[in-house]
Amino acid sequence: MANKESGTEFDSLGKEAQETPKDRQINELQEDLAAEQKARKVDVFLFILVGTIVLDIHVFSSMQSWAGPVSILALEVLLLLVLAERFDISIVEQAVDKALGAAKVLKK
Repeated sequence: MANKESGTEFDSLGKEAQETPKDRQINELQEDLAAEQKARKVDVFLFILVGTIVLDIHVFSSMQSWAGPVSILALEVLLLLVLAERFDISIVEQAVDKALGAAKVLKK
């Protein structure tokens, strides 16, 4: 009971709650790692997007009608949107929201 009255339990909790230089360095490294992981996701998404565009140019140039490229393009756009959401690419989500907002305005 004497320990509780003198506050030693609370003193030890206060020491643990103080942020040490090591804790700050760990937090900075975690933030740097998260930023690097997000940048890698963006790089992978852009690589897939450019690869898709190059493949489309090659395939679409050899197609005789316009129906094939249009249907393939529609499917690719949907798949790229899903991929962007999965990779947490915020700029794509913002562009889609903006386009849908503009489409709602035009519909009225």
